[in-house]
Amino acid sequence: MLFSVVIPVFNRVLELERALNSVASQTYKPEEVIIINDGSELQYTKKIQCLIKNYAEINVRLITYPNNVNGAYARNVGINNAKAEFICFLDSDDEWEIDKLDRIRSLHVNNPQCQFFYNQYRNVIAGKAREPLPVKGICKDQSVAEYTFISNQGKSGIQSSCICIKSNLAKLIRFDDSLTGHQDWDFAIRALSNCDDVLFIEEALTLRHVDGSEEGKVSTSLAYDFSCSFIKKLENYFSIKAMAAYALNILLPKKLFSNKSLIYINKYEVLAFAFYPFEFMSEFRAHYLFRKRYTRILRLCKKNDFNKVILVGWNSYSRYIEQQMVKSGIEVVCVIDKYKRISSHNSVNVLGYDVLNTDLTKDVKCVITVTDLHHESMAADVRSYQPKTRLEYF
Repeated sequence: MLFSVVIPVFNRVLELERALNSVASQTYKPEEVIIINDGSELQYTKKIQCLIKNYAEINVRLITYPNNVNGAYARNVGINNAKAEFICFLDSDDEWEIDKLDRIRSLHVNNPQCQFFYNQYRNVIAGKAREPLPVKGICKDQSVAEYTFISNQGKSGIQSSCICIKSNLAKLIRFDDSLTGHQDWDFAIRALSNCDDVLFIEEALTLRHVDGSEEGKVSTSLAYDFSCSFIKKLENYFSIKAMAAYALNILLPKKLFSNKSLIYINKYEVLAFAFYPFEFMSEFRAHYLFRKRYTRILRLCKKNDFNKVILVGWNSYSRYIEQQMVKSGIEVVCVIDKYKRISSHNSVNVLGYDVLNTDLTKDVKCVITVTDLHHESMAADVRSYQPKTRLEYF
């Protein structure tokens, strides 16, 4: 059994090195590793070219094109160039356990007809690996849509770095590079509709290094309208109940961070109410309270002329608040996060607590803790750096 490993990369070097180390350490080596440089900036491209020279033992091929497109397009380039019987996908910021390929090879011996393997993964947040996901594999007569949105509530499922697929099936299905998101869902939904033989490996053979604020959440950077168009496009692959679950777990949370009316609901959300009335009303109430809380904090800032603020806590709430405050003429100097997981989001820096000791914050009028449960601990952290700072709770 031979494997082609496909790794798309954009402006990453250290993460790519970690991913390549995990491939080079495999107890069963792949036939080839195809790295697709998805239009990285020149400085990163040069470093990537130097990096791959250290991995001659795993037959690394680098394919570079000048303009950044997206991960789906890059994976398709890898699929087109793959020579082995099976293709394994690995995101450049993820890694594998050393026996991943060997486990698939061993299982294939007893399941030679299988065209699609996928394994559990662990989210790694601030260096700590979480519990394996998904908990269970897909059932024999279950669709991928039902598995993803009913069984796993859209919070886990078939991730690209966990997929090993027969090359001829991958070349038939391909990733939809017109999508700006949900590409893993789309690929898995269409692939398994063309494949009767799938095998779930109940071992966490993939480590996904993720932003803690996004653990178990669909990205809120993807617009509500986009997620509506996604299900419309793939509606034929969804049962009625899967549509309802998608609306409950994907569409309604996105409404929280959009300007859509809470009164108007589309046909998928009507189904969500019909199948999941209690959960629907709980989500609706959360939407209402969120908007009420945001209105209160915005009114407070305007009343007290707080034109420069800091947000504490990098999460979906703070992302939305930052965007809306900028629209209202309030400058968000930075967002403080305990783990400082990322350095920037659009034009706003995400920094550690020690920034409170710098000149960056000297004209800040108010610090706002953005949390449901951790206001006291966040406030204590801020007080340890700035005892006299005015604190408000979102």
